[in-house]
Amino acid sequence: MLTIEFPKIAGLPTAVPVLTTPPPAWTARAVAELARRANVGGDVADRGAWLVAADDEATLEVFQASHSLRYMRRGERGEPRREGVIDEARAREAADAWVHAFGPDGAQYAVHSVAEAEVLVSRGRDRAPERFVTDLQVNFRFDIGGLPLIGPGAKMQVSVGHEGEVRGAYRFWREHRPMKEARIAPAEQACEHFRRHPMFARLKDGAAKAHVHSLRLGYFAEPPTEAQHVLLPTYEFRGVLATELHPHYEFVTYLPAATPDHAAIKETLRPVRRPDVVAI
Repeated sequence: MLTIEFPKIAGLPTAVPVLTTPPPAWTARAVAELARRANVGGDVADRGAWLVAADDEATLEVFQASHSLRYMRRGERGEPRREGVIDEARAREAADAWVHAFGPDGAQYAVHSVAEAEVLVSRGRDRAPERFVTDLQVNFRFDIGGLPLIGPGAKMQVSVGHEGEVRGAYRFWREHRPMKEARIAPAEQACEHFRRHPMFARLKDGAAKAHVHSLRLGYFAEPPTEAQHVLLPTYEFRGVLATELHPHYEFVTYLPAATPDHAAIKETLRPVRRPDVVAI
């Protein structure tokens, strides 16, 4: 069995509430009102996984499986232009205003990072590509009861342009209701389960090396296009695996930290009648 290094993790709760996520009750009327408040025109179209409103300037997509949305302004034609550095303080101010208007009501969130969105333009085979920064992306993460929301379906991002305008944004989120507490499996037990992951099944010391640099407990959220009935306490493992074939393979793996009461969950699955909980 491959030897895996784990970080120390202390101060974990012994039990936390399991959170049910009743399905949203999006309607074309609710999405049209949300689009109007976001200054997006056009009729609402059912595109399967999304309800979409669009005009010549922007698009608003609402995810039918969750309480999530995405806003996008249409890009300008022509080549990127050098317009100087985007002021981070100005970008964060614009992002805060968007989140105040469109963020989920009552949610706890904070800025996680600020990153540059770039475009590389090549003007010839023998010339190095030119780099243009198009936006600053202000990234937010959620917290529930002192535990982070983890996974692809729990985050917000606002992209701000050179003039301080919001060029795109998304809110990946699910409304939730607390249930009774579930016992949390000790981190040591989770680490033992992780050692037996199929990814490491045929690997041995000397031929491979693995290091988990981040281990944390949180509520796992599926992608916003997926239906999800419960936010389950989950361990997140982030690390690096080195083999002869792949000398630096970064991985993230999730393992449940509690067992849900499925009968109790089924009784609580009533649609959230007001999914458009934004104050625009």
